[in-house]
Amino acid sequence: MLAEGGWQVFQETVTAPSEKSRPNGIQQAIYQRYSGISPVMASEICARAGVATDSYVNMPDDFQRLHRAFAEIMDDVAAGRFSFNIYYDEAGKAADIAALPLGVYSRFSAMAYDSASAMLEDFYIKRDVGYRIAQKTVDLRKLITTHLERCQKKAFMFERTLEEIKNRDQLRIKGELLTAYLHMIEKGAASFTAENYYDGTQQEIELDPMLTPAENSQKYFKKYNKQKRTFDALQTQIASNEEDTLYLTSLLVAMETITDEADIAEIRAELAEQGFAKAKHRGAKKQEQKSKSLKFVSKDGYEIYVGKNNTQNDHLTLKFANATDIWLHTKDIAGSHVIIKLDGKGEPPETTILEAANLAAYHSRAKGSSKVPVDYVARKNVKKTSGAKPGFVIYEGHRTVYVTPVEPG
Repeated sequence: MLAEGGWQVFQETVTAPSEKSRPNGIQQAIYQRYSGISPVMASEICARAGVATDSYVNMPDDFQRLHRAFAEIMDDVAAGRFSFNIYYDEAGKAADIAALPLGVYSRFSAMAYDSASAMLEDFYIKRDVGYRIAQKTVDLRKLITTHLERCQKKAFMFERTLEEIKNRDQLRIKGELLTAYLHMIEKGAASFTAENYYDGTQQEIELDPMLTPAENSQKYFKKYNKQKRTFDALQTQIASNEEDTLYLTSLLVAMETITDEADIAEIRAELAEQGFAKAKHRGAKKQEQKSKSLKFVSKDGYEIYVGKNNTQNDHLTLKFANATDIWLHTKDIAGSHVIIKLDGKGEPPETTILEAANLAAYHSRAKGSSKVPVDYVARKNVKKTSGAKPGFVIYEGHRTVYVTPVEPG
């Protein structure tokens, strides 16, 4: 238990001090007064006690809970009851390490270690690798986001043009009405009111006095045909721009899954192949090292593979997987292709499906979301259409499960 004298010291620490020396709440008061207690651990004491970090204790119940939380942590330390964990944030980055379980990181995923040395070694290795990768991919990320911004600008312009030509059918109707009433239009007239035989209304039609009635009619038809051609062309451009947007978004997801320089090289090569980056000159050496997809084994013993980028996704789905293997992907959300290898074991149990679905959701744009829909289907029902971009496939006959992604253990 906490030493007898600790009660009084702790009570003086957390009770509201005078204005002159007032820190910014209990949390700050605790870590300033006690050597060896970090701001995070001070926040943990407050969290366990259910007391706001920026408040002060004036009620006996609040004080009792705070002291109990403080004493529990101190007793665990004194008795050597440690639990070594690395905590990962929603983006999958190693956010912090701790020798005790921390409720303040409940929204984070944790990876446990047997010793402090193993935890520290893994943490600093991952942090160093992450730092080096971040430095090497700054220009790559900027290139992708620049192209995405261009796609967004195109989408805005397309939308504005569609708005401008949304009434194009009225031009055709006016041309038809003028043709029908040519004999009734006076030459040199600035307008003509005709009965619209489509809806029975009276429609006033502006005319160019310098043109004949027939020429005015043709003018409306020409303007209509021009806008119709614009509309038809926009459908193709909009579809292409949406495909580029989805593709570039998938590359941003792949950027979060990079683990080595081979992954970076594959994404660079893919961008060049798709015309989003300059290709290497002919004299440049090809990347000899090939990036490998992620491999997991479910609790039921099934091997599960996850693509880290579109090149790997295509390889896993179109070349590596057998027809009866199970293919998974987040529904209408950019992410990795996931394959459950059956290897003659038969249909995988629901537990393996859910484990694979979690991997698909975790390695997707919906990583930080809840109840993420994941489609799964036999690989034979997944097809790649001619001319489709890397990683793009179509499928049918699927089923859907919903998972809240957590870091795979």
